[in-house]
Amino acid sequence: MWQTVVDLIDNEVLAKLVIGAVAMAWTALKGSDWYRQFCKARFDQAFLAVEAGVQLTYETYVRECKRLNEDGKLTDNERTEARRLAIEAAKMFGKSHGVDVARQITDEYIGLALDKAIAKLRAQKKN
Repeated sequence: MWQTVVDLIDNEVLAKLVIGAVAMAWTALKGSDWYRQFCKARFDQAFLAVEAGVQLTYETYVRECKRLNEDGKLTDNERTEARRLAIEAAKMFGKSHGVDVARQITDEYIGLALDKAIAKLRAQKKN
């Protein structure tokens, strides 16, 4: 019996068939609507974490900086620090809710996500 299992494992044709079947199943899964919806839901959760990070940073850091500055605006250094704090807050918020923000929204796109969240916050404040 054991020798038969070893012979099957060593069989090159069988190995190729198994690998092909696994590849087909993986491709079918990744192409399914369910998988797309799952990925979109994870991204949406990560973006909500970014929005929460922006909101928290605004309430704790940006508002205070604006209050202390005579012109009521952030300096370039304060703006850079606010973005860094917002990213850290988003990652912590996401982690506490089971979302890996850095994985869902990569470093290349985190700045765009921040800009979108900031624009949304500003639009809400105008209304």
